Amino acid sequence: MNRRELLKVAGLGSVGVAALPLTAGAAEAAGGQPSFHLVSLSKANTVDGVAHRFFMAGDGQISPRNVVGGGMFFHADGNTPPPRTLLAWGSWKAKRLVEFHPIGTYGSQEAGFLDMEIDLVRDFPSPAVIPAMLEVVCNSGFAGLSTPGKEEGFYLEIPGTIFVEGGAGGRFEPAALGITTFSVVNEQRN
Repeated sequence: MNRRELLKVAGLGSVGVAALPLTAGAAEAAGGQPSFHLVSLSKANTVDGVAHRFFMAGDGQISPRNVVGGGMFFHADGNTPPPRTLLAWGSWKAKRLVEFHPIGTYGSQEAGFLDMEIDLVRDFPSPAVIPAMLEVVCNSGFAGLSTPGKEEGFYLEIPGTIFVEGGAGGRFEPAALGITTFSVVNEQRN
């Protein structure tokens, strides 16, 4: 089934074809699904003398209805001298695709943003599974592709904590350190 047939089945017809960015075709032509990769640092507000910093690394695959992937994280106090005081660490796993919005491609790279529900699987200070919302943003300045109002990196909200929009800590937002990218090609070897 090609993309046009898929959209007709989904009831999107020609309006959906016109609304979809060119990148969907690029991923389809590459014989695979878009993927994401991140190694990045984000920061939240300083609360009670603790400058909250959150480092994440990981990767995964994006399909029209799903996202799979995961990686590692650590949460540290940016106010302490190196080595920074670790507040938590563990792994994370993608749970549900909320939205993937590509805005264009440049070679094999794709710019846009990905919103997903994840689980933070904390190993320290005590084992726990913590639901969170993760947004990965990739801007390609050298290609003139930028998401309006969104900085390169990741945004992280942890419901039920101070790390939400309007919470004392605020959500974690990009700290201009690291890289995020989407790829429209996937190696296919037999």
